Amino acid sequence: MPFVPIWSSNPTHDDDGGRLYRVDEVAQQLNCSVSSVRRLIRLKRLPVVRIMNLIRVTAADLAAFIASRRKP
Repeated sequence: MPFVPIWSSNPTHDDDGGRLYRVDEVAQQLNCSVSSVRRLIRLKRLPVVRIMNLIRVTAADLAAFIASRRKP
């Protein structure tokens, strides 16, 4: 049986809240540096998923982070 990651995208499903982003992808989404993203992670302002020595951010956590920083 082939390995299928639980976060693999399903093209027929619009919700990609389970997608995992690398730190550099998060930096690109936020239009900031990788070191800024790492600082947010270190300060526990941005939740992460740790897989051995890999750091990933879920799409849902990234969206929640962005929403929490919006000003009216």
